[in-house]
Amino acid sequence: PSLKYKILSHGLHLSRNQNKNILTMAPNSTMTDDQPICVSDSFHFASFWTDSSANLAGMDRGSSSGDDDSISGAGVVINTRNGAGRRSRNPSFGSDVDSLAPMNEQPVLKPFTVANPDRVKLKFYSNVLGDNSTFIHYGKWDGLDTDQPGAYGRASEAMTDYMYKLSMGLLPHRAESNDFNYVDLGSGTGASAIHLAAKHSLTVSSATCINVCHEQNVNAIERAAELNVSDKINVVDASFDETPCPSNHYDLAFSQDAYIHAVSKEKAFAEAYRVTKPGGAFVFCDLVCGNDPDLTVQELAQFAERNRINDWLNPNQIVKTCNEVGWADVTFVDLSTDLRISFQLMLKKVTFVLEHGDTGTSSSRVLLMNYRDSICRRITQIERGVFKWGVCHARKPVCMDMAVKPPVPFVKTNHLIIDTHEEDETRKVESEKNVVVIDILKKMNKDTIDALPSTVELLITMSAGLDHIDLNACKAKGIIVKNSGRDALTSHVVQYCLSFFIIG
Repeated sequence: PSLKYKILSHGLHLSRNQNKNILTMAPNSTMTDDQPICVSDSFHFASFWTDSSANLAGMDRGSSSGDDDSISGAGVVINTRNGAGRRSRNPSFGSDVDSLAPMNEQPVLKPFTVANPDRVKLKFYSNVLGDNSTFIHYGKWDGLDTDQPGAYGRASEAMTDYMYKLSMGLLPHRAESNDFNYVDLGSGTGASAIHLAAKHSLTVSSATCINVCHEQNVNAIERAAELNVSDKINVVDASFDETPCPSNHYDLAFSQDAYIHAVSKEKAFAEAYRVTKPGGAFVFCDLVCGNDPDLTVQELAQFAERNRINDWLNPNQIVKTCNEVGWADVTFVDLSTDLRISFQLMLKKVTFVLEHGDTGTSSSRVLLMNYRDSICRRITQIERGVFKWGVCHARKPVCMDMAVKPPVPFVKTNHLIIDTHEEDETRKVESEKNVVVIDILKKMNKDTIDALPSTVELLITMSAGLDHIDLNACKAKGIIVKNSGRDALTSHVVQYCLSFFIIG
């Protein structure tokens, strides 16, 4: 039977349209018989086709599109089915001017449809991007020989290791734990999570893979079983900007080369913030808009439209958006040099296949030739700064509610501690209380404790005793109780007694 694909902003959903045997569906999504039959990520060269009678018409149009990518020019599919009232940042193309509009009034860019019966792009993903491995990410090339067989796959793996090491540097108190729990948002084949779960089995206890492609998810589950890490890998069919994950649950929100597909970066970053524990970290790598002063807004806008990018932000805007949804210590690390090497090796591989390999049908050869030309343009665009690639990392603050006035001025020992009474005006989201501080005069009975927000995890009392707190109610609500005055008061009593002893 022919297949039909459900187009989403960053993935696909698959069904068999003859017997309606739905393999997977996205939350709040529908599928009708008149929807396009292709899902495509033109920037990463990942598209899937199902019509064996397709011709080269789409590719012919794409190949004559000037500076455009090889798969452009086949027509635009506009999405207005996401529902009224949902809001998204307008594509800003490196501009510092942002605006919000209802989704049903703002077109969402969707991939172009291109005919290719041999599914060459699936092979491109596996053979060129991953060296026949399950890694399909751009690589980190420090110390790697690009001429060695399998270099691209090892570089992709090295990038995952680089990001994990960076994450542990942000969370040193969790680096030696045995219950580290993280979520991979837009996990693709699940290769990164499976690799980290196997390599750091004593530390990583659980990795949740969020991905919209059911076919990739099935493969991830099978691969995890082969490496005996199924007990650590949880694969979920969902979108990274609307997950079923509980709030304040993960030590780390992690993502590789996925957010370029986001309709709204703000929504995607906010969802990562929601599921991360207070004090946790957010680490992701992605392609971003260039911010070179020699680039024009028109050029950046044209690039984004041609590559179907909805929310094309530059590094400064990425940092700003992360801050607005609540993240702190946001830093962008430019790794565009590594990206250039990745594209150079892709060009070398495609050229070799064209000159020495079996390219299959004539349509496959034409598509590979278009890939080669497009990769050449990519390298030039990297050198000109039209787009960049890098890692962004951030921390989630701990929000504290001083329910009583402290006896002495409170001095924050860590900048990640936020007093809810001193809100930052640049934050678009209201802080959720994680810690409540009281004294012995503040009675915390069951009703008072039950009325606390569900996000409160710690209750600190500035006293030696706990008689004013209903400990059973705290336990039932999952709140840890600590007192900050016990050690200090005990120390003072000992000194007082010793002074009497010495003076006589």
